[in-house]
Amino acid sequence: MMRTLLLAAAALAATATAADAQHAPTRRKVVESVTIAAPADKVWTVVGNPADATWIAHVTGAERVADAAKPTYRLTLDNGHALVEETRKLDAQARSFAYYLTQNDVADLPANDYSATLSVVPEGEGAARVEWKAAFYRGYPNNDPPPALNDENSEKAVRDWIHASLENLKARLEKGGS
Repeated sequence: MMRTLLLAAAALAATATAADAQHAPTRRKVVESVTIAAPADKVWTVVGNPADATWIAHVTGAERVADAAKPTYRLTLDNGHALVEETRKLDAQARSFAYYLTQNDVADLPANDYSATLSVVPEGEGAARVEWKAAFYRGYPNNDPPPALNDENSEKAVRDWIHASLENLKARLEKGGS
């Protein structure tokens, strides 16, 4: 009898732990890429310049934050809000740019603890593939998030934003712009 009670208590504790884990946020990862009909060096001149961020969806301008310890940029959004990104690594030789969002309103981008890496890889003589890898937690850090800020909807919103940004970049560079 005592053994049965102990087994039942253990099963109940395991069930409660599993139920709590269902509500906890999990690290989300999004990887999107686009092939652009432009040389990799030309693509890199845009992707590798954090001050030129107007190809990113909803970004209307960017400026360097003067008093930051690391290279940091304030990206102004079309609604007047801003994203602030800190450059973690900018490697022109590898054509790779990594950054971390230090400021973000989840109403604009439903993500917390967001970091990303963009890379440009040559695809033959006149084309390049841009890959954007992002990792983040959903927009609501606690249990029982509102639907717009749950894991799935946060991931969808980030994926859609990245996809739209890459399409903007493609359109800009394939039309002869820089």
